[in-house]
Amino acid sequence: MSFELEQDFRLEAIDASLKNPQCGELDIRFIRGLLAALPEEEERLEITGDLAMLYFNLQRDAEGEDCCQKLIRDHPERATGYVHLSDGLLRDSFRGAPDSARIRRAIDLLERALAKPVTDAEDFDVASRLAEARDLLSKSARR
Repeated sequence: MSFELEQDFRLEAIDASLKNPQCGELDIRFIRGLLAALPEEEERLEITGDLAMLYFNLQRDAEGEDCCQKLIRDHPERATGYVHLSDGLLRDSFRGAPDSARIRRAIDLLERALAKPVTDAEDFDVASRLAEARDLLSKSARR
């Protein structure tokens, strides 16, 4: 399977997991298999980030956070772990159930990523994500 096809499949899998948890479970098995088959390559970063998003979509937050923390620990110079973990922390807030502690944690992660600075902050639009999280915190404080 070419990397582009694989990437398209992974994006569709993440989207499908939002609608169908059973599909998400199948996707997790597929992505775990991909990770096991790949040698240490650049694609592992993206694929591990996708796995974290699947866990968050299925409300398996502890497993999603574990994936992200490993990415941050192993690749502190890359935005992937910081961004996916902040997205997981903010998921419910963007769906109308703000949790100020989770929002603050997401803000802290994004600030840490920018302070490093991570080499791919622009690719992940970290500054805009941080601004959105701060806006979300401000709105939740007014409720």
